[in-house]
Amino acid sequence: MPTPAGKSAPTPTAMPTPASKSTPSPTPMSTTTTAPVGASTTSVATTGGTASATNTVVVAISVTNVSDFNATAYLASVATAMNVDVGQVSADSIRYTVKVNYEFPATITEAQAKMAVASALGVNESQVEVALSNVRRLLGRRLSSTRVDATVNTPDSTAVTSIQNRATDKAQVASAISSATGATITAEQLTATAPALGVEVVTTVAPSAGQVAAPVFDADAITSVQQQVSSDLGVTVRVTTTPGATTTQADVVNAGARSIFTSALLGAILSVAALVA
Repeated sequence: MPTPAGKSAPTPTAMPTPASKSTPSPTPMSTTTTAPVGASTTSVATTGGTASATNTVVVAISVTNVSDFNATAYLASVATAMNVDVGQVSADSIRYTVKVNYEFPATITEAQAKMAVASALGVNESQVEVALSNVRRLLGRRLSSTRVDATVNTPDSTAVTSIQNRATDKAQVASAISSATGATITAEQLTATAPALGVEVVTTVAPSAGQVAAPVFDADAITSVQQQVSSDLGVTVRVTTTPGATTTQADVVNAGARSIFTSALLGAILSVAALVA
């Protein structure tokens, strides 16, 4: 329609432009890389930007004479088994063990057994480990006795002979047991096994230059070490892992899975929060 004279046409009011909402950037998910199953790995400690990793086991070697143990030959044998340079293998500690079992017709506590063995063998109680068990024998009538499996350890190889000799002195051991328990035990009532000698080496394999993680002592590596050391040194070998010293493959995979799941869950929560806001 024509606009009446003197009146100007109204200017249309512009619709307000809605404020744009900024879309929050998704929080990056932290990713934990896990080694493929079957790969060798250890936990890595980082200090000052430098990563280092080690792996430790206890290698128990049965010997006839502790003086026959050659630490240099032993380390070389472990290096061969682990397929690493001998410089990566170290003996963190070496201790010599004397194991003997005693059986007698009396009850005894662990504390008393440690006291008796330490006294009889001339060592400190801190050097003695014992395991107790009850034994029943049928010799005309049923008899009950106590068995003490004792292990004495020393870092001094020259002390082993004295400990070994004292361990076979039944009169001395019986007297020590009598003093500890208050019971009367004679040498004739005491049964003792011949002492078994051994060497326990806490062994560490470190990473080579430029490596972050050292080879792990997994089941295959433990078998390899046992066979190699046994063959090279002509001894019986048992390898056990030190608690807390290694991270097993299952630990690595489970830890990685937990980390990825937690990161995914957190990311999902943040995304939902952003949409609601």
